[in-house]
Amino acid sequence: MKPHVRTLLAVLFLSSSLALAFAPGDKERLETTRQCPDCDLSDISYGQRDFSTANLQGSDISGSAFFRTNFQNANLRDTDLRGSVFFLVDFTGADLSGARTNGALFFLCFGR
Repeated sequence: MKPHVRTLLAVLFLSSSLALAFAPGDKERLETTRQCPDCDLSDISYGQRDFSTANLQGSDISGSAFFRTNFQNANLRDTDLRGSVFFLVDFTGADLSGARTNGALFFLCFGR
């Protein structure tokens, strides 16, 4: 296995056991309605989720991990993505204007 793939898998594994910093009510609202502007979703992990057309404008997603997540046509304006890891994530048509991405890692993502 290539060293960078092992590193990525280690990051994803470690991020799956992050301390719960997100607001549980915000997580539930995102999962049921896909409408979660200004939500606290920091330090959260998601795998194989469909958040296409979701509204996350102004939300805090910092320190989170996303694997095979669909953000097609999502509203990610002004979101805080700092320190997050995105692996095989589809951002096709997503609005990322104003998003803070310092320290975020994007692996094999498309539409960005």
